[in-house]
Amino acid sequence: SVVGGRVLRGLEKGYSVLRVFVESARLAMPNSQQLVLTDPAAAISTERLPAGISFQRVPGNYSRGNLMLQRLDSYIAFLDDQIKQVGKADSLQHFIFADSDMIVVGDLGCVFLEFPSFDVALTFRNNKEQPINSGMIFVRGSKDGLAKGKLLLQSVVDSYRRDFFRASRMMGDQLAFAWVVRHFADPLEDSFKQGKVFKSQVKGVEVLFLPCSSYNWTPAEGAGQFHGMPLDVKAIHFKGSRKRLMLEAWDSHKHQVAATKDLLPLQCFVLKSGRSKYDF
Repeated sequence: SVVGGRVLRGLEKGYSVLRVFVESARLAMPNSQQLVLTDPAAAISTERLPAGISFQRVPGNYSRGNLMLQRLDSYIAFLDDQIKQVGKADSLQHFIFADSDMIVVGDLGCVFLEFPSFDVALTFRNNKEQPINSGMIFVRGSKDGLAKGKLLLQSVVDSYRRDFFRASRMMGDQLAFAWVVRHFADPLEDSFKQGKVFKSQVKGVEVLFLPCSSYNWTPAEGAGQFHGMPLDVKAIHFKGSRKRLMLEAWDSHKHQVAATKDLLPLQCFVLKSGRSKYDF
């Protein structure tokens, strides 16, 4: 891929995606800290990334076919560590688990202030088979919130291993989330269709459901798929072949965004891409 006159190959593409995510998160949420959960065997070139990123190495199975399951296992291990440390920090810290192929364009931390009574927040879309997008998960940093977050994610992992292990490696977690939500909460299909924020109990966990259109929005993929962008979007998720678009958008507008905090030109760049096919 050629981005900004540079040819990106192999690992450099992955580093570029993570770098854009971190840079955008720091602009949108200047008080946030970024931590990467990773394989103990991973050789990470920290000089290719912004300074100040923390790394936590979590033992597990990082084979390609097991990545989505391992991601959830790593989240659980992280929450378990945080439960042991509750009360040691000077102030309460909340956590957002996010895929790295995102540009953060708004303050995601406001979710914890605007909705003070949830344990876990998930993003949803009107998709019958896979209503939950697990690319963004919010967990309240109280001891109860951390414990409830661990409980919910463990239920998803159990469902994944029991029912969906043979699913496509990129779909098993989505299917497991859907199963848990449908089996341990009141019927939610009508709420998913309405596309508004709502709350429901899932296995005793207070779960806030946030529409992907505002909190985890994905651009349409391919030529002719121009559908517009929500005005209140807080994170743009460049799944699959959209990653090149992510890098091009940030490369074209990062200096303007950093100077003015104006994200409209970047968002317009993303929208215009809906008229052409892009591949990573």
